[in-house]
Amino acid sequence: MVKLLGLLVLILCTTSCFVFPLETVMPVEITVIDARTGKELVNIHYVRIVIDVHDFRCIKPFLEEGIIENGREFHLDNKREWGVYMPAPGGLPVPMHHIAIWKDGYKAVVFSPFDLNDEKLSQRCSNHANIQRVLKTIPMSQTFIKEPFEKLLGGTVKLMPIEHEG
Repeated sequence: MVKLLGLLVLILCTTSCFVFPLETVMPVEITVIDARTGKELVNIHYVRIVIDVHDFRCIKPFLEEGIIENGREFHLDNKREWGVYMPAPGGLPVPMHHIAIWKDGYKAVVFSPFDLNDEKLSQRCSNHANIQRVLKTIPMSQTFIKEPFEKLLGGTVKLMPIEHEG
């Protein structure tokens, strides 16, 4: 058994592979406020869907949804996965995040490489009923932000109230 483990370690070392827990879901640490008044909001809904860029068939998505009671304490943890990785194109995890944040009566703020309303994510993950369900819960009235995900680390998200006609 020891020889087998030693051989495995030797093979991994000589093929430039490494076994390590890499971050597959990035953390989110933000403050959520009303865009007009600057007051922190409470009871904020969120959906976080993370799919590896190389997972074209959406085999292993990460889905998280919930309600954060206090806008000042909006923290979502990261996630690490052990694996055999190669430092080459396609050999390391590249998480693609789709995050929607909203409150009743406010537009949703969506951080994603593409607009969630254009069906790309829905088509890519058509085999996951849970993802289809949560995509329908996100309000259609959205502010779409195609900025780097790093903006969600220590930043502020401003939710805009929905204007009621009448």
